Amino acid sequence: MTLNRHGLAMRVGSTPLRIKAGFILAVLVLGIPFSHHLASYLGWTALVTMSVLVHEAGHVIALRRFGFAPTVELGLFGGLTAVEGNGTLDRVRSIAVSLAGPVTGLAFGMVIHAGTVVAGADPTSWFQQANWFVNIWWSLLNLLPVMPLDGGHIAREVFEAAGETRTGTIAAVGAVSIAVLIGIAAVAAHQQGAWIAVAWAALAATNLRYLPLTPRRRRMVELRAAHAQLLRGHIDTAVPQLLAAVRGPDANLVSTGAMTTLAWALLHAHRYDDLASIDLRRVNPNHQHLLSAAVAWYRGDLANAYPWAIEALARGEVPPPANYFSRVFTRLGEMDGLWRSITMLPPHESARAAERVRRTVGALS
Repeated sequence: MTLNRHGLAMRVGSTPLRIKAGFILAVLVLGIPFSHHLASYLGWTALVTMSVLVHEAGHVIALRRFGFAPTVELGLFGGLTAVEGNGTLDRVRSIAVSLAGPVTGLAFGMVIHAGTVVAGADPTSWFQQANWFVNIWWSLLNLLPVMPLDGGHIAREVFEAAGETRTGTIAAVGAVSIAVLIGIAAVAAHQQGAWIAVAWAALAATNLRYLPLTPRRRRMVELRAAHAQLLRGHIDTAVPQLLAAVRGPDANLVSTGAMTTLAWALLHAHRYDDLASIDLRRVNPNHQHLLSAAVAWYRGDLANAYPWAIEALARGEVPPPANYFSRVFTRLGEMDGLWRSITMLPPHESARAAERVRRTVGALS
């Protein structure tokens, strides 16, 4: 456990956890209604912290089930579970990960409620009310189709699956409309509705950025759709769209992820001229050495190809894909030269690089 200007950092099992000062402040402020009694205030603080952690644990468990290494951060607006390294979830798994948090929170809330009922607690006690608010109602609200709630992510995946760009617009319009309506309803139905309306208005404003209201935004939506198609294997349609973009005035609109996927797709398809024509400085840094080695090899520049490949094999975070050496270092004697270069590394790095080559080549046999 370490404490620095970014907050309190620790590990829960194998998952890195960071708690920022903003989270602590938010919990303390939201607990003011219970501050008349110290025990209630401390109980609220513990309940909210545990509930947020349980919610994020749902996301963590789902991500680990799908082979990812998640990290958790608690900040001013709650918890955020992210993924270390690289990789992409398909739509079904993305929806499952988004659902896992609210479902786990609901289950946690119902367990607490059942426990208090068995214990004979007063159903109107502050703890019962706090549990329903934090775990039950918030979990249900979190399923509303409003970004950045989990329900918003689910709705976006569902709409985009139905038809890439137009339905993305429909999803955003629907999300903004729902956020605005809930804010209006809160004002009309709740004595403190103005504060709730402010929160939902902020969510509505957040959702406005998903609307393709400008030519630039519409082009970004098109390129994101092309990247999604490429991830699903639609090379013939997606590659021409992304190549045209990276070679034209819209190059800065192509994301790092799309650039990286495009580069690997070009190598997979033996399109070395096209791969050499794109700016590999814009791909994910963890992939740059392997891709640069492929381009240098294609140009006959083994003096640079070997060092780049060895750097990736010995120190890089991304192992070469199974088909890498069926497309790179395929000329007579080039793999022998790579092996000789590997043996000249320090023992630890040499062993790691050799093992990665064996695994890659073995995957082809």
